[in-house]
Amino acid sequence: GEGASRMALLCFEDVTEREAAAQMRRDFVANVSHELRTPLT
Repeated sequence: GEGASRMALLCFEDVTEREAAAQMRRDFVANVSHELRTPLT
């Protein structure tokens, strides 16, 4: 019914948001570790 599909959509959006946040965190960590390895001049 209507309610079920709406719940599925909300769940999907939640997973997508979490995945985007995880990707941002991975990029951030990669950037930070790169900065730490590269000596500042």
